[in-house]
Amino acid sequence: MRLAAITRVVNAKYLDQIRTEAKQFSDKLLSRQSGIARCAIMNFKNGKNTIKPRTLRKLTKAIHELQNKLRLRIDIHGRSFTPNVNPVICKTLYREEVHS
Repeated sequence: MRLAAITRVVNAKYLDQIRTEAKQFSDKLLSRQSGIARCAIMNFKNGKNTIKPRTLRKLTKAIHELQNKLRLRIDIHGRSFTPNVNPVICKTLYREEVHS
């Protein structure tokens, strides 16, 4: 006996927005933060729109938590937050300020 698939229609613009936010962070980091398999994150980032509702909720929560961590790290050093900042760049900026 097979269970019926859970289908929920989500706005395509909303999915694209989450996808662009997810691309700021690595698959490994998102996977560890959210508890979602890396393959599900990679499929979503590569444009596949079939994602379970619970997985989508976990992913958005993880993205927002990572963005808040990034925002706090930048605010500590007096820099303004821009949402499209690559975390690798922020890490190098953070290291330069700490060591100088």
